[in-house]
Amino acid sequence: MPQVCTPAQGLVALYALQAITEDNVLSAIAQIPDPVQQYTAKIGYQHATTWERNSPTMQAMSQLLQLSDQDLDALFTYAAGVNL
Repeated sequence: MPQVCTPAQGLVALYALQAITEDNVLSAIAQIPDPVQQYTAKIGYQHATTWERNSPTMQAMSQLLQLSDQDLDALFTYAAGVNL
């Protein structure tokens, strides 16, 4: 099971598997009520060079986007095959 992907691969996988766009991700982040947590999620999302399956940020994002553990597994599996 792949544990890491690039943000570009992850965004393609999110759209292909869940019809979730980058705008949807940013909207979900904007819903975080705590400003520090919101900013942390935004920086992590916009500036990370990799997405790590088990990172706290990825776990928080999966909850915000209502993705199950199976959805995350499918996301990282799909993302691993995306060539940009």
